[in-house]
Amino acid sequence: MRLAFLKSIATIILCLSLAVGCTTAHKLNNLSLGLTASEVVSLVGEPGIAREPIANKYGQVLELWHYEPYNNDVDAYEPYFLYFYEGKLVQWGKAVYVPRERIYETKF
Repeated sequence: MRLAFLKSIATIILCLSLAVGCTTAHKLNNLSLGLTASEVVSLVGEPGIAREPIANKYGQVLELWHYEPYNNDVDAYEPYFLYFYEGKLVQWGKAVYVPRERIYETKF
């Protein structure tokens, strides 16, 4: 009887944790260009990592935020990068390695 109870509790905890991860991944779909950093935080929460600012050759300083929500469809965590310029969201998507030189050449 005690074992069945513990299995039920474990199942509930697992389902809740998957639902929370899925919700975060789903919320990334609600992003739009021009959102402020505080609006992004209110939609998807604090970033897992906020990397050091990067300056491009046009003198624009970009902030890079890193999120890694769980995606139930592929049963894995998927990293996303969000780029901010002057406090506004200017680009986001699944994280791929982007050399600093490429960021340096991009104008927002």
